[in-house]
Amino acid sequence: MPKFPDNVKNVLNYDEKIKSFMVLLNTYCNVPNRKVKELFSFLSDGKINIAQATVLNTVKQFSNKSKNILKSIKKNLLKKPVINEDETPIDVNGKQNSAIGIFTKDLTLIEAFVNRKLESFEEMGILDRYIGTVCHDHNNIHKSFVQSKQAECNFHILRYCKAEYEVHKRESIKDVMNYLLELNEVVEREKAEGKTRVTVEEYEEYKNKYLELLDAWDKEFTDNVRNKNSKYYQSERNLKARMREYVDDHLRFLTDFRIDFTNNLAERGLRKIKGKLKVMGTFRSLESAKYYCGAISIIDTAIKQKLNIGNTIKNIFKGQKKIFAF
Repeated sequence: MPKFPDNVKNVLNYDEKIKSFMVLLNTYCNVPNRKVKELFSFLSDGKINIAQATVLNTVKQFSNKSKNILKSIKKNLLKKPVINEDETPIDVNGKQNSAIGIFTKDLTLIEAFVNRKLESFEEMGILDRYIGTVCHDHNNIHKSFVQSKQAECNFHILRYCKAEYEVHKRESIKDVMNYLLELNEVVEREKAEGKTRVTVEEYEEYKNKYLELLDAWDKEFTDNVRNKNSKYYQSERNLKARMREYVDDHLRFLTDFRIDFTNNLAERGLRKIKGKLKVMGTFRSLESAKYYCGAISIIDTAIKQKLNIGNTIKNIFKGQKKIFAF
């Protein structure tokens, strides 16, 4: 008689391939537990009848087996010269919590927290230790992390400028927008030539031109607005002040071509969570949100590193420690 397998501890057991498929469907594909159950039943002609709780427990099991790998991702993010950060609100049992994501072109780390305050960023353990450049969407929380450089997303600035132009029709606003796009073209052109940054002299020249265009915007605003303190112009005043105060953060992409012109890398990285909330509406608990974020981190990193997703998840279930190229 063959020896009974040591790893079979329950009445019904699923192998790593089935469990990997469950995790992929429920997390990356955002298929609800009930639909996962129905899909397995359909594919097996009713022979595999998975309980909904089994799906959740399988994702939990995968999360527990991924802890050391997630720690390795975090450790390697700290070594990167540039990272992209973004956060998004998540609904947990009717209460607003937060998911914070750190991204590079080959790594993803997303974690769920009760809020998006300083203590959550410190608990994550990246931004408070990171000494490179962080690209983000003008989150003032980054002022607390003085050891790193800040690079602000210019897509948001262009979008806000466009909104102000459509309301006030100031040509100076359009000039600022066009100049930012021209600078992005300069970077793309010089990157193609093998350069890694503009010279210090070139940067000062570009910066001075940028500030001159803001001066022209200020002048047009002064010349055409009678009641300058009106609330009607508050968003325009705030935008001009922000662009002037954070000029070096907005032009940081000129000083290091590894810095993106926008923060789209981080925004794309959080779309899975937003899609999950559209399908499910809410997470049942913060713990389940953490399981989900951990699974997304693993799968997205596997995709970025061009690894087979199924094999990656399956190998983690089998206890393999070396998964990604670090």
